[in-house]
Amino acid sequence: MIKKLRLKFICINMTIVTIMLVFIMGTVIHFTSLNLEQTSIQMMDKLVSNPLHMMNPKDRMNVGLPYFSVHLDKQGNIRESDNSYYNLSNQNTLPEIVEKSAEIPGRTGELSEINLRFMRINIPKGQFIVFMDMSHEIETLNTLTTNCIFIGFISFFVFLGISVFLSNWAVKPVEQAWDQQKQFISDASHELKTPLT
Repeated sequence: MIKKLRLKFICINMTIVTIMLVFIMGTVIHFTSLNLEQTSIQMMDKLVSNPLHMMNPKDRMNVGLPYFSVHLDKQGNIRESDNSYYNLSNQNTLPEIVEKSAEIPGRTGELSEINLRFMRINIPKGQFIVFMDMSHEIETLNTLTTNCIFIGFISFFVFLGISVFLSNWAVKPVEQAWDQQKQFISDASHELKTPLT
């Protein structure tokens, strides 16, 4: 009975700890992902706010993440591009990227197969699109997830040890009471047997 009580105590504690660890780690990963995405979008917003200066290398803004920009005319043809961060020497690459981004509705979107996020803005002479690299963001999230899993496992086993110690401490008074009850029954049984004999 005492062993079952101790085991139940440990199981309840570890269930609560596991739920808390999963919740905390999941929340950290989720909010980090949102923060990285928001930072990337803010940088692109800063870039598209002044598209005419973007094509001039002297006015190029340093936003901390690799990006390139494309200026399309009203027919959707590439007029000029600024791609000093990327090797887009293959003449098919840039049109393919622009074509894939055109298939995604909305002002912003992601081309996850090539790790790019984009933002477009309409200008009088056509459209201006900024593409930003997501590799750093993905790498950061993968590292964070790996670290969270590692920390989670260590925390789980530390809490398991603490839980075993606490279960012994919490169940000790019950165990003593149980032993005393058994001793009392044994003594009472012996005392009853003597007069009968």
